Formats: sequence, C-alpha cells, structure tokens
Amino acid sequence: MKLVCDAVAMSGLTITSKEATAVLEKCQPVFASLIPEEKRRNPSDLFSYLILRPLQHIHEYESFVQTMKSDGENYYSPFTLDKIRVAHAHWKQLSITAHKNLLEAEDTKNFWETCSLKMVEALSTPSRRMLRESRTHPINVHNAGRFSSHSFVLLTDILVHIQYSTFSTYNLNTMWVEAVSNVPNVQHGIYITLPEDTLTLTCPSSGDKNQWMYVLQEGIKRAVDKSEESGGTLTSLPRSAPLWVCGKLHGEGTMVWGDGRRYEGQFRQNVYHGSGRLEVPMGGGANVYEGTWKNGKLEGKGIIRYANKDVYIGNLKESQPHGHGELKKGRFSSQAASIYTGEWSSGVKHGYGVLDEIAKGEKYMGTWQNNVRHGPGMVVTMNGVYYEGNFHQNKLTGCGLMMFEDKTYFEGELGMGGTFAGKGSLHYPSGDTIEGTFTGNWEDGIKINGVLQKGISSPDEDNVPKSFGKFSVHADQKWTAVVRQCQEQLGLSAGTDITTTKLLLSLVDAFRATYGGVVAHSRLLPYAVQEVRSFTSRLYQLVGVLFPALPSESESVLLEPGEEDQEEIVVTPAFVIHPWLLPHVYSPLSTLYVLQHQHKDEEYWRRLLKWNKQPDTALMTFLGVDVKFWLPEGASLVESSRTLGTLKDQHFTEAIETLQMLSTSFSPRDKLNLIHSTFQLAVMAKLGSNYLWSMDDLFPVFQYVVVRSRIQHLGAEIQLVDDLLEPHMQHGELGIMFTTLRACYYQIQNEKLTHML
Repeated sequence: MKLVCDAVAMSGLTITSKEATAVLEKCQPVFASLIPEEKRRNPSDLFSYLILRPLQHIHEYESFVQTMKSDGENYYSPFTLDKIRVAHAHWKQLSITAHKNLLEAEDTKNFWETCSLKMVEALSTPSRRMLRESRTHPINVHNAGRFSSHSFVLLTDILVHIQYSTFSTYNLNTMWVEAVSNVPNVQHGIYITLPEDTLTLTCPSSGDKNQWMYVLQEGIKRAVDKSEESGGTLTSLPRSAPLWVCGKLHGEGTMVWGDGRRYEGQFRQNVYHGSGRLEVPMGGGANVYEGTWKNGKLEGKGIIRYANKDVYIGNLKESQPHGHGELKKGRFSSQAASIYTGEWSSGVKHGYGVLDEIAKGEKYMGTWQNNVRHGPGMVVTMNGVYYEGNFHQNKLTGCGLMMFEDKTYFEGELGMGGTFAGKGSLHYPSGDTIEGTFTGNWEDGIKINGVLQKGISSPDEDNVPKSFGKFSVHADQKWTAVVRQCQEQLGLSAGTDITTTKLLLSLVDAFRATYGGVVAHSRLLPYAVQEVRSFTSRLYQLVGVLFPALPSESESVLLEPGEEDQEEIVVTPAFVIHPWLLPHVYSPLSTLYVLQHQHKDEEYWRRLLKWNKQPDTALMTFLGVDVKFWLPEGASLVESSRTLGTLKDQHFTEAIETLQMLSTSFSPRDKLNLIHSTFQLAVMAKLGSNYLWSMDDLFPVFQYVVVRSRIQHLGAEIQLVDDLLEPHMQHGELGIMFTTLRACYYQIQNEKLTHML
C-alpha cells in the first residue's frame, strides 16, 4: 500500500504507464471481459486501475465482512460471530487507512503539479505528503506587509514558508506550537517556536485556527514518531540533541543547519549559552568560534579560527575581539606572517598593542586607533634600527628619534617607514654632529644638506640622547585591558586595581610578545625594566587585597627573625612579587641584558679564558690571595702544589659551584644570597665564622672564585641585579658583597694581560 501511494504522490503511475503501453495493448482482449469500458479508454487510466485494484479489494473485503457480521446472528455461533466482528474491525481500519493514504497521495500529486520546478526538485520525495496549504485553508504571517507574499504548506515532516520565488523549510521535529489568546493586536493567532526563528501566524477565524492547530500537532507527532523509529532526522535540516523546554533548546547538544553551520555546546532558551563551538562555512573553509557564549554571542575568553588560517585568542564581546587579545596571521614563512598582541575594540585594534611583523622583521610597540597606528609608538627592526615618534593614520609624522646599531642617532623630522624627512641633527658616537636637512633612509643612503660640527668632548660609548623614550607609552598605561577584564570577571569596581593569577599569565604573555622573538633589541631594555616594575606594583595590589595586613607600596615593614640563624625580612612589593613574576619573564629579560652588555662581556670573557689557562698556584699568587685561605697551617709554598688540590676540593670547588648558580636564579634577592653563600664557603669555611675579614682579604678570594666560575655574561647579571635591587638591600653586608662582585668584573675587564703573562 505504501509503495502504491508513493507512486501516486510522485505521478509515478502516469510516467510508468507510458512504458507499459505496448504490453497493455496486447492484453486488450483479456481486459475486455474483466474491466469496465470506461476504465479502458486510454493506457494511463487502465494502468492506474490495475495498480489501484488491490486497494479497492480492501474496501470490498470490508463490505463483505460487514455483511457477514450483520447477517451472522442467524447463521453463526457466538464464538464465530466474535471472530467475524474482530476481523471486520481490522478490515475497517485498514480500509480507512488505505482511503486516507490514497487521498493524501492524490492531494500531494496535485500540489506538486502546481509548484515551481525548483521547489519540486528540492522538496519532493516519495514518502512526503502534503497535509495542508494556505491557498485552500488561509493562514498568514502576523503584521505582514501590504505588498508582501506569504504562503505556507504543511508536509509530513516540514513546514514550508513560501515568499515569492523563494522558500524556507522548518523541521517539524524541532517545532513547538502554541495557540495565542486573542488580544487586540493578534486575533486567532498561532505561535511557532523554532531553533532558528519564531513565527506568529494568524487565521481568518477560530475554526481555521483550530484546524491548523490540529494538523500541525498531528504532523509534529507523526514526524517525531517517525524520527524515533528511523533513529535520526534528515541531515539537510537542523538536528539537535539537547533537551527541550517549552519548545526551546535547553541543555547540551548539537545543532546542524542545511547551510553547513554546526554548533556543539550548551543552549539556554533556544540560544547559545555556556561553553560551545560554532562552525560557520566560508569560501573554501569555515570560521570556528570557541569559548563561552552568552545570549547567542561569544563573551569573555575565547578563540576564533578564521577560514584563512588566522587565529585570534583573547577576550571577546558580541563574538568580536574586544579587550586584550592576540591575533596570529599567516604562516611563519608567508609574506603576511604577523602577530598582534594588545587591545581591541569591537573587532579592530584600538589602544596599546604590539605588532610583530615576522616576515618583514619589524616590531611596532605603541597605540592604535580604529585598526591603524595612531599616537606615540616605537619600531625596532632586525637590522638594529630603532625609531620612535608620533603616528597619524598609520604614518610616522613630525619629530622623532632614530637610533642605529653603531650608536649613531638622529633627532628630527621622520617620515613613513622610518625615513629621514626634514630638518634634524645626526649624532655620531665620536661626538661629531651634522645639523641640516635630511632625506632618504639609512640602508639605501641619505641626502644631507647641512653643517658638520666636530666633537670637542670625549666620545660617549653609549651615546644615548636625552630625548630617548619621549615618544613611548608609559609602562603603567600598557596592558590596561588585561587588568580591566579581570576586574570585570571579579565584579569589582573599575577603580580597584586588582586581578588574579590570570593577570600574571596575561602580563607575562604580553611581556614575551614585546621583548622576545627574533626582533629582540638592546634599546628596549629600559622599557622592559619599567614594565617589570609596573607589573610588580599591579600584582602587589592583588596580594594587598587578599592580605590586608601587608604594608602599602610606599611603606616597608621589617620582620624580626624568630631564630638567631634566620635573616631579617623587609616586606616590600619586590619581596612578595619577584619570586612569583621573574621566573616567567626572565628569559626575554636576560636576553635584553645580554644584548646590552654584549661588547663588554665579550672583552671580559676573552680575558677570563686567558686567566683560566693558569694553574691555581700562579693564579692565586697573581691575584694576591692570602696564603691563609689556601695553605694548611705549617705548610710551605713548596708544598702548595701538593696540598692546593685537596684544599680546593674542600672549600673553593663548592664556592665556585655556588656562584655558577647565579645564571640559573631569577630574583635579585636570590642572586645576592648566592653571592653571600659563596663568600661563606670561600672564607668562613676555612677561617671560621668569627674571623674578622677586611676588603683587602675578601677581594682577591672573590676574584679567584669569579675567575674559576666562568660565568660568561657576568656583566648582564650584575646589571640585572643593580636595576631591580631594592634600595634597602644596597647597603649592609649583602651590598658589600655585590659591590665586590662588580669590582671583580671591572678588574677582569680592564686588567692588562701582560701582568699575567
């Protein structure tokens, strides 16, 4: 029965009858005695009669059993009569079903014949039936425009909304229908809730409304029952696995649309809400949105993977980058490869940010406005060029500063791309200066119209201009979006500068993006130190809220030791934060110090290697180490070569290994403690803790340990400690030890090698 009705609905009998015409003509003599003449007028009618004849038999069988039941009281026993009644009930139900199915198939065939070819090709299937349409049973969109065109067709599994030559389909499996109470604005209304949309429909009368409500609900029931039997829904339509609450998606599940969109995650009241992942097809790929959704929009921390392989990781608002975030564009080897880390506003770069153009070998650090560089900023390049100034609509304009790898610098008017574009002065490390008009760029050549002034003072090795940093953004004004986001997450007032561990991780990522990578530049060291101090201040305010007993930043509290062997502790922001912060930023920070002290450390290292070629006795004698530090009591210098190895293993080896740990420690306090421990091992272990030492004794011993420790970048380590050391630690015993180490480094760097040789 189903196959016959499917063929009727698809006009299959008419099409097939054409193929069977020859066979039917040959059988006409047989059909003449069996089939009425009106059914044999043409091959199509004859073929339809033959195919539908079994369904007619069902009605005839039902009539025959009905006759048996009516007349059976006089001929059959009660038991047989009960069997006849049961059989009649089954045949009657089958007859009604066959008649209903055939009528639906006929109505569906007639409907497809009136539809456009586009709609028939898209929607017609053998098992799909037309249940109701608005041309014969009026229903329309509430408040539809006067010149609009809306019609609806209810099929067995979808509701079709036709507008002029276009149409939309809505799956009955995911539909919720409610009757709308009559109000002045809506009369005889029906409210339909769908995963993609909501519809308010109105009928001309309450009778039409009730009929549409009935067929809609029956259609939904039939579609749901059929879906449960088949174990799924059509893949071309939306499907979902979450729970339903009042016709709305609620809970965790998956939604797939016919246009390729796919959402996996949590729903609330029919919208994305909670953790989820959305794929939106784009030309040749798909945009993927991952994160926390709120009322259908990505909010807070999230990830966007674009179809062109770009990736954004950071804060979002209404599914657009907003706040602090990082955008990686292109691949490392491509010409467009770049990484932007900084502030966003409604999908565009806005505020302070760092753009690392990897392929170009440039890094910009400054302010942005509406996706372009605008305001104070600076640029460093792989060629060692550094320049800073004011940007306007992505162009460098006005006065600025440009510094070069050979310590030469230019102060004056700069143009796009860091070119010379007007009046200014060029300063050489030798002290010579050229003042005039400059055009061109440093790599390709400069055209100068000016005056050369010979320097009269001694050459400046660093040659740092006074205007250095004038056009940079202050450290406290950087990465403000990170702090603001954490404040919003914690529900704190905007005036309270407080954050969580997320702030530390975000600040560390920003620090690495700014000062790490292949474009690390020694000129950035002062800014890196300023940012470390700024980070220390901001993070300390968090700890201050968590522990109100801590002193304010401007105060220092001395904690007395509980035992004699414990040291005094001065509670300061650096004491609390440095052990937490510096391990994360130490790698890029130490790299900048190494670059800054590269020339001095190379000279120091060259001399150190020559000194280390000398035996211990010669080296100690040259350095002036008192014999009491390395000769046992009563031993003579003749025995020194025999006893020194044993003594060195006992005292100096451990002191040397301790000092070598200077490069693997992070905070200035830890480094000073290592220096102090080195002194304890080199001096006190041999002479006892009661020995009253003097600088004349201390310096040569320290110098020997420093030489044998072979710390390659000692100058960088000393400068790092000096920059970040707390003021109260610059005095006392630790301060003296640090000064001694600095003096050792200076002497090794400047001592004439001929004295050793």
